[in-house]
Amino acid sequence: MKAEIEILLSTYNGEKYLEQQIESILSQTYGNFVLTIKDDFSTDGTMAIIQKYINKYPAKIRQFIDPKYKKNMGSTFSFGRLMQQSEGKYLMLCDQDDVWMENKVEISLNKLKEVEAKNPNKPAMVFTDMIEVDKELKTINDSFIKHQKLSPKVIKAPTKVLAMNVVAGCTTIFNRACINVILPFPSTKVIHDHWMAINVSHYGIVEFLDVPTLYYRQHSANVVGANNVGMKYYLSKVFSPVKQMQLYNDLIINLNFKINVMQFIYYKTWFNIKRLFQPNNGNPVIK
Repeated sequence: MKAEIEILLSTYNGEKYLEQQIESILSQTYGNFVLTIKDDFSTDGTMAIIQKYINKYPAKIRQFIDPKYKKNMGSTFSFGRLMQQSEGKYLMLCDQDDVWMENKVEISLNKLKEVEAKNPNKPAMVFTDMIEVDKELKTINDSFIKHQKLSPKVIKAPTKVLAMNVVAGCTTIFNRACINVILPFPSTKVIHDHWMAINVSHYGIVEFLDVPTLYYRQHSANVVGANNVGMKYYLSKVFSPVKQMQLYNDLIINLNFKINVMQFIYYKTWFNIKRLFQPNNGNPVIK
């Protein structure tokens, strides 16, 4: 019998924290899952760690050796290939350097099944909050959503999600119906969780579970990370206009539905202003 949940883990030079992440997955209170790992051509000891765990837990952990690609493809396409080969009824994405709370799978699945019961036969996704920690797992911020001044309410409108992504892929769980509206990812410029959130918001249902389910590790090799939302943050975007334009161009032109560009520009401007001047008091003002 196939596992109900398939956890998809993309790795790249993750030897430093990978074992701790895998151990946190193996310690979950819900056990009907398999962990599928795809390595994106690591040059450190990542592969040896993966093989060690496959040897130890052959029924629980497997590796996807991609016959299609022979070089590093980046996290977006790597997760895309993992989704393409997946077999689980429900899917979860996993980053190599975080640590999952022991009930992450259980409470995420319960919430998703509630959403599905109210919205049968629709693409359905659930995402959660997370605790920001340093490399030693000491708490930096107890809520990623509050620290980033995000409002999960925007998830109901694809144009608003396009203007402000509130979904971290590593917190998500989604059903197989989502695959048809997510894939393929259009380019490496597009961040996979942003693309996922926009499309599932349009074609299906996305719900926020207001609890943290993982420890989001911040360290020097963390590509994305949790930036402080302030003047310095926005200036960094203002002074990289080409990169920003390429990102949103790739998002908008590749969607299979139309986005009102003027409405998007309005929301993007409004959200940036509100986030810039919103105090860090944990009360989102974006509706």
